[in-house]
Amino acid sequence: STQSHGIPPLLAAIWFPTAERSLATSIGTLSGFIGIAYSFYFSPVIIDHQADEKHFAALLGSAFAAASVVFIASLFVVTDKPAKPPSVTARTETGMPSTVRECLKLFCGQLSNFSLMRLWFGFGLANGTVTALSTVLSSMLLPYNISEGQTGTIISVAILAGCIAAPVIALTLDKYRNYKTMLSLLYGFSTVTIVGAALVITFDVKDLYAAAFVFIVVNQITLLPAIPVAMEFSVEKTYPDPEVVGSSLCLVHLCIFAVVGSVVFSTILGDTATKGDSIVCIWVCVGVMFTAFLLSLTVRSDRFRHDHERRILSEEASPLMV
Repeated sequence: STQSHGIPPLLAAIWFPTAERSLATSIGTLSGFIGIAYSFYFSPVIIDHQADEKHFAALLGSAFAAASVVFIASLFVVTDKPAKPPSVTARTETGMPSTVRECLKLFCGQLSNFSLMRLWFGFGLANGTVTALSTVLSSMLLPYNISEGQTGTIISVAILAGCIAAPVIALTLDKYRNYKTMLSLLYGFSTVTIVGAALVITFDVKDLYAAAFVFIVVNQITLLPAIPVAMEFSVEKTYPDPEVVGSSLCLVHLCIFAVVGSVVFSTILGDTATKGDSIVCIWVCVGVMFTAFLLSLTVRSDRFRHDHERRILSEEASPLMV
């Protein structure tokens, strides 16, 4: 799953010109989240408190049908690469490592790049922890009389809103290439929205469902677009390594912190969550998001692929100017 989600930056480098890469990565990466939004909304609807074989078969059958359509399309519709490279730094071959040893060699080659480590660690902290929080959100909100169906609606709308915002942010990124600034802004705004959600949960405000809906949706509008931004930034910092290396290792950190966060939050909430347990979880998330924001400020603004492309274009233009 991590490998497949890390492929969009590679496909963007093969198929799209420089001015469209972030947009292509954004669409390719977050299209998978539309499926996640579908599952959060329709799973409670299909199961509908009747966890029998018939309803589970309907749920798994719908997932199988969607995956089958994509698989068939990949076999008969998609080609390997365009007839002509779209840019001077376009990949003509995937360059993907073929063995575990090659993967480890590429990873170990980046261990001395502490700026890159801070990028990966901060990204994992922010997006992994919030991912973990979303898996236990229904348990957190049950003590506030918010049903699983209502929680599913909140998460589905939030993910779709984030998927809509991501291409807009990617257009700005394609124009200015300000990866560090964009990532820091997204994490900063996300921290503010998490604090807002923590306050409304802590003080159990009137009409908590509406308040939680607003803060969670706005949070995902700022946090989901950070995924393709961080992946493209990682690709820039690991160039000339294959794009899939930087993006996949970026996502590995997300997965690690998502697993750790799920264990931590599940332990705090227990079998029957209380309001106090929910308050602890949300404030833990606030601390993690603020830490990720601070880490993003310490990352160097390396753009090795972009700088390499500019040098090539400058050298090609020099004879014409003489």
